[in-house]
Amino acid sequence: MRGIVRFIEVWRRWRRRRYEHALLAGMSAAQLQDAGITRSDALEELARPWWRRKTRG
Repeated sequence: MRGIVRFIEVWRRWRRRRYEHALLAGMSAAQLQDAGITRSDALEELARPWWRRKTRG
Protein backbone atom coordinates (compact mmCIF):
# COMPACT_ATOMS: atom_id res chain seq x y z
CA MET A 1 0.00 0.00 0.00
CA ARG A 2 2.86 2.39 0.76
CA GLY A 3 4.17 1.98 -2.77
CA ILE A 4 0.88 3.11 -4.25
CA VAL A 5 0.70 6.12 -1.93
CA ARG A 6 4.27 7.08 -2.80
CA PHE A 7 3.56 6.70 -6.51
CA ILE A 8 0.52 8.98 -6.24
CA GLU A 9 2.55 11.61 -4.34
CA VAL A 10 5.30 11.61 -6.97
CA TRP A 11 2.76 11.70 -9.80
CA ARG A 12 0.98 14.70 -8.23
CA ARG A 13 4.28 16.57 -7.83
CA TRP A 14 5.18 15.82 -11.43
CA ARG A 15 1.78 17.10 -12.64
CA ARG A 16 2.15 20.26 -10.57
CA ARG A 17 5.60 20.91 -12.01
CA ARG A 18 4.30 20.46 -15.57
CA TYR A 19 1.48 22.90 -14.81
CA GLU A 20 3.90 25.48 -13.39
CA HIS A 21 6.23 24.94 -16.36
CA ALA A 22 3.38 25.71 -18.76
CA LEU A 23 2.47 28.85 -16.81
CA LEU A 24 6.05 30.09 -16.78
CA ALA A 25 6.50 29.36 -20.49
CA GLY A 26 3.35 31.31 -21.31
CA MET A 27 4.10 34.43 -19.28
CA SER A 28 4.58 37.71 -21.09
CA ALA A 29 7.56 39.97 -20.43
CA ALA A 30 5.35 42.24 -18.30
CA GLN A 31 4.12 39.31 -16.21
CA LEU A 32 7.66 38.07 -15.67
CA GLN A 33 8.73 41.56 -14.65
CA ASP A 34 5.84 41.77 -12.18
CA ALA A 35 6.99 38.48 -10.67
CA GLY A 36 10.59 39.73 -10.47
CA ILE A 37 11.86 37.22 -13.03
CA THR A 38 13.85 38.04 -16.14
CA ARG A 39 13.22 36.26 -19.43
CA SER A 40 16.68 34.69 -19.21
CA ASP A 41 15.91 33.40 -15.67
CA ALA A 42 12.69 31.85 -16.99
CA LEU A 43 14.44 30.26 -19.96
CA GLU A 44 17.19 28.91 -17.71
CA GLU A 45 14.60 27.38 -15.38
CA LEU A 46 12.65 25.89 -18.28
CA ALA A 47 15.82 24.31 -19.70
CA ARG A 48 16.51 22.33 -16.53
CA PRO A 49 15.35 18.74 -16.23
CA TRP A 50 12.09 18.57 -14.27
CA TRP A 51 13.71 16.85 -11.28
CA ARG A 52 16.16 19.74 -10.88
CA ARG A 53 13.69 22.60 -11.12
CA LYS A 54 13.02 24.89 -8.22
CA THR A 55 9.52 24.45 -6.87
CA ARG A 56 7.36 26.12 -4.32
CA GLY A 57 7.20 24.67 -0.84
